[in-house]
Amino acid sequence: MTGARRLFRFLSRRHPVAALLLALAVVAGLGFGWQVGTATTRLFAPTHAERPIEPWMTPRYVARSWGLPPSFVYSLLPVDPRPHEGPTTLLDVLGDGPELERFRHRIEAARAEMEGAQQ
Repeated sequence: MTGARRLFRFLSRRHPVAALLLALAVVAGLGFGWQVGTATTRLFAPTHAERPIEPWMTPRYVARSWGLPPSFVYSLLPVDPRPHEGPTTLLDVLGDGPELERFRHRIEAARAEMEGAQQ
């Protein structure tokens, strides 16, 4: 019999409540550890960066995910969304039409220009 098994048998016979709490704590720790690990890998996955620009995104989210300065992204918008209360989405500022497409093309061109300048 291994040491861990003997310890658990001892705890379960002498201190059943403590054994149950220990088992629950181990299971909870493993569950939270799994969640942190999967969230971290998803956060740093290359698919998270440079997501296609969608109407639900905020200008700041676009700036961060595409690696552009927020002031540059704000300069591409027809109005400055910063003075408003709460986060403003691209749908609020540009709508879901040709303005959003032009914004997408400008962001892609700016990113390509930045990558060209770095090389």
